[in-house]
Amino acid sequence: MKKLLSVLASIGFVSSSTVSVVACGTKEKSKDTSKPQEPQKDDLNEIIRDFQTEVTKIYNSHMKSEVIGNLIGLQETEKNYLFIKKDNIIAFSNKEKDITAENKKQIENDENLILKSKLLAEKLNELKKVNKYKVILDDVDSIFNGVEVIYNDNFKIKSGELSQGVYIGNLINEYKVNIKYKGKNDIEKFEIGDTLKYTSTDDETFKIAGDNLAKNIEKDFLVSNEMKRYSNFEWKNIKNNKNFYEGYGEFSNEIKNYINSNDEYKNSLINFIKQNYFKSFENLNLDFNQSNIYMDSSFRNNLLNVFESKSAKSFEDYTKSDQNSEKIFKTIFRNDPNSESTKQVLKELYFTNNNMDKWNKELITLKSNYLKNLKLTDQQTNLIEKSNEYISADSIGNIKLKGATITIGSGVNKYIHELPDFNLYVTYNASSKVEEKIDFLSEFTSKVIIKGMHNFYGMDSNFKYPEFNSDQDYLMNIGNKEIISNIKNNFDKEYQLKYPGTFSQIFWNIWDKVSNQKSKEFISDLNIFNMLLTNNLSLVYFIFENFSQDLYDLVYSGSGNKYNNKIEPVVNENDVSLISTKTGAKDKNPDSITFKLGYLAVNFKYEKLFNLSESQKSKIFIKFV
Repeated sequence: MKKLLSVLASIGFVSSSTVSVVACGTKEKSKDTSKPQEPQKDDLNEIIRDFQTEVTKIYNSHMKSEVIGNLIGLQETEKNYLFIKKDNIIAFSNKEKDITAENKKQIENDENLILKSKLLAEKLNELKKVNKYKVILDDVDSIFNGVEVIYNDNFKIKSGELSQGVYIGNLINEYKVNIKYKGKNDIEKFEIGDTLKYTSTDDETFKIAGDNLAKNIEKDFLVSNEMKRYSNFEWKNIKNNKNFYEGYGEFSNEIKNYINSNDEYKNSLINFIKQNYFKSFENLNLDFNQSNIYMDSSFRNNLLNVFESKSAKSFEDYTKSDQNSEKIFKTIFRNDPNSESTKQVLKELYFTNNNMDKWNKELITLKSNYLKNLKLTDQQTNLIEKSNEYISADSIGNIKLKGATITIGSGVNKYIHELPDFNLYVTYNASSKVEEKIDFLSEFTSKVIIKGMHNFYGMDSNFKYPEFNSDQDYLMNIGNKEIISNIKNNFDKEYQLKYPGTFSQIFWNIWDKVSNQKSKEFISDLNIFNMLLTNNLSLVYFIFENFSQDLYDLVYSGSGNKYNNKIEPVVNENDVSLISTKTGAKDKNPDSITFKLGYLAVNFKYEKLFNLSESQKSKIFIKFV
């Protein structure tokens, strides 16, 4: 039996590394004749997106745990390399075009050693054991399909002297990690793009300092009391011309612009690096060699995730109050999202001080779990958790920066050495004051979340609906032609005959059957897409009928004993109407709606919506306009 709303269209996420997918146009023979059942196209797309997300996580974790200590080499550590060693780096310094085909083979051999590719392949192939991925991996011998070094204008070999007679060199190139899986028809290639910035040196002290920087700066930065001003971003300081309430949408672009345009931020960071990692190199000319040092960020640990992970039973419940149910319903489905009254209802009933306190405790749990994964000492954890910035933060995540360089010499003898890119753990706050948080969340939910839903469905807040909860009242008008078409074309009469009384097809088709591109555009327009943890948009948005005396969660919505058996929907040319069911004991009737979108997660009473009066043979449930 289908779940209500089933599996919704889902969109994949990727890390800071560049990711792309290409069809290879080849097929590999299956060695196992007992293949899993072929999934539907949408389900297969979801499996592939989840697979790509998981692969990227494994790659990023591998780089952090296994590779970060290999990026600065001494002659002793380079003895197993064929090309990447002192003599060759000096010989080919600024002579990259002289690299031969044989040299390229040697470089690729060495980079596989630096990246510990065999170990990465073993980690990735563990995914072949996961039942969910068997349908795309059983036809593939190995998920890992090699590292491809890219020899373009960004391929550089440089050398100089760190100090009198002390050698230092760079080998820099872009590369791709190639991943294989079976698509709908062919074996496809999934690519993770990244850049290797390798340092070769004679100076063991420099290697120790550089390794310490690479391994520890991200957490040292967050722990540092002197850097609190730079490790904690507040919306009012980075928003530029945006509204205050927009701080509860995506904010990474504002952090990017702030960092790239702020010399004070860069200078303070350089001083922090010098004092904490290169103190023994007093005259080291360390700086950023470009203004745009921001590369990427990830803040998928935020207040929105608190609502993302909630089950319907834990939503704010207004089913015990007809008055509050009416206010919440009209706020979502009827009233002008831009009006002050809509915002005030949300402040009065939903974003209350008590609710904010409850949600903040749940967010603290998410943030604490995030800290546990950072491998901090107990002392470091305590320092962070006791800080006001952390306690009031709406998000914790990391930013990735580039462009740190060491300049040696001057004029024709000047040598600029590039250090590896690095991450910093940081926090973000829409506001540090609870009363402002409430105000901003209410306005964001009204003017962005609810308004976005109105725009998506083609709803008109000026339309005069029948009185709420009257015999003539109905859920909403839909003006979106694609959704209307979905409802009409995907309504299965045979299914309705088999399971009379279920609303799953209606609620399912007003969202799930919208094209992936349209659903992505919808969530993106709400300015929350890149803040989400999940690939499954059913955890971001859903709506279904419910029973106030026995509220159930989405996961149980396909259970037969939850179906009402008094009424059922039928699709007409201009509407979806409700009629009496032909069969069943007729002792169950829904009386409530469960709704979730973004920060808004509610159950409210709407009894007459699902009732036919004695004089009614049918009534409108959704109207097409």
